[in-house]
Amino acid sequence: MYSRHRVAGYSIDHVIKFLFFLLVPVVILDIMISCFVIFSMRSQSIQSLQDTTSLYASQIDTAHISINRYLIRLLTENDDADTLLETQDKLEFISSAERVHNNIDIFLESFEKGYQIFLYNSENERMYRPTEIFQTLTQNQLVLLNKHLIQKITAPKTSFYTDAWEVLMFGKNVYFYKSFHTGSHYACCFIPADNIIQPLKNIIKEKDGFISLTSQNGTVLTNKELLKQHHIEFPRKSNSDSYETYNKGNNLIISGALIMGAFYPQIILSKFRAYEKIILLQFILALAVLLVAVILFTSIFYMKKHVLTPIKLFLENLAHLDDSAETISLKDTNLLELEQANSQFKNLMRQIKKLKIDIYEKELEKQKTMMNYLQLQIRPHFFLNCLNTIYSMAQTQLYEEIMKMSMITSNYFRYIFQNTQDLVPVKNELEHIKNYMEIQKMRYGDTFSYEIHAEEGTENIRIPPILIQTFIENAIKHSNTFDDPIIIRTDIAWMTAGGNSHENIQIQVMDTGCGFSEDILQSLNSAIPLEPQNGHRIGITNAIQRLNLLYGQGEAVITFSNLPSGGACVTILLPAI
Repeated sequence: MYSRHRVAGYSIDHVIKFLFFLLVPVVILDIMISCFVIFSMRSQSIQSLQDTTSLYASQIDTAHISINRYLIRLLTENDDADTLLETQDKLEFISSAERVHNNIDIFLESFEKGYQIFLYNSENERMYRPTEIFQTLTQNQLVLLNKHLIQKITAPKTSFYTDAWEVLMFGKNVYFYKSFHTGSHYACCFIPADNIIQPLKNIIKEKDGFISLTSQNGTVLTNKELLKQHHIEFPRKSNSDSYETYNKGNNLIISGALIMGAFYPQIILSKFRAYEKIILLQFILALAVLLVAVILFTSIFYMKKHVLTPIKLFLENLAHLDDSAETISLKDTNLLELEQANSQFKNLMRQIKKLKIDIYEKELEKQKTMMNYLQLQIRPHFFLNCLNTIYSMAQTQLYEEIMKMSMITSNYFRYIFQNTQDLVPVKNELEHIKNYMEIQKMRYGDTFSYEIHAEEGTENIRIPPILIQTFIENAIKHSNTFDDPIIIRTDIAWMTAGGNSHENIQIQVMDTGCGFSEDILQSLNSAIPLEPQNGHRIGITNAIQRLNLLYGQGEAVITFSNLPSGGACVTILLPAI
């Protein structure tokens, strides 16, 4: 016998009536909220543009202060700049120009495209421009632009030092420039106005409005014709740091703060684009709420008759089920799905239980493999060895070697920490292992050398990252005795299989060391995992697990052998992806 437990509650009819009377105030409240949202979105839209302009102004000012400081350092601290402006020796000029060019290129990498720097000597009228011309100018226009700039920067100035940039009008183009000089040497940076406001143009689409620039005294610098068409004039601002928002005809104008000490950004937006779209959107939302209410009530009555009533019968049948009984067979309903629910539910629960177990076990295996992979990547002692090597070079004043070691080490760790892909091109992996072996070569000197060979066409095949390094690192660790020179050779070639050319690639890592011991070699070729010892011996085992996870069991093959001439050989056969 079973006992019935009746739970106090409400009938479906009662719930439907309650929902009906609840929906009316909800609709009214939604309309009120919509009105409030319209007002809020208007304010937020304007505030968002003001914040964007403020952030843009701050970034531009910060960038130009950095450029100012760089120009001063270029004149006062860079001997190569003085040399290329003064020397009459062509070889000396070319050498100094190359170093100055590289120095400027590295500095300008972190700035927007369009900044152009040149050096000028007013005594011998020598001008050197290492940066690219980003505008389409004819040769005559370029000569005139250079002439205008030289006239501007060499003109006598009575004002004291300021970070503010100046305006140069050249035809229909507007430039902003800043120059410094010491004696007859001048350093100048300039940029077209269009490049300066490009970030704002990316936000303000042409159909929504446009951007104009005005000088400190209110002179319009850009988009004069558009301003005339819209009958817009800008009043002179009394406070250079303030943001002003006002309406002018059918336009909304946001006037920004002074930027670079040279111009004010003026954002002109169509009112329809700024406001009416929001209103239209909210009106559509309000209609949508009413439509949803109608659909909801219709659906409720339909569901009551065709769904809820069979479900009530379904629940009554379930009420006969005690805690220890099997799921009963549901009958006497008008829904076939409910009649089939019992058997499907039991099958589903069994499948879910099995699936959870499988997923859990695979996830544990994957996490273990990834942890080993991370441990393989993060080598504190290797990083410290690199720093010690650089320190030793510094003590012996090997400055070129320090520069090379620093760059190689930087590229090595950038590849390690920024690589999040499962597969990378062979050319990237080869570049990485080249950096790794260059570091080892700088550490061990003439006792270590390497060779890398890749057959044509294999450079774009994708392989797991850090795969080759794992075996190279193992070879260095177990082969380099510091007594006899060691050579590590890496070969990558196509390997045909089943008559289908270019189906697989073969990677071989060979060394001239002492090779594998017999017991280790037998364990590796028998696919017997090596027991970790003090955090070691996880590299090869982890590499094999990664290949099985990425390609599937048996799709990637690794064989280990000793060379007749001495030394170890690792051969990896991978599908060409």
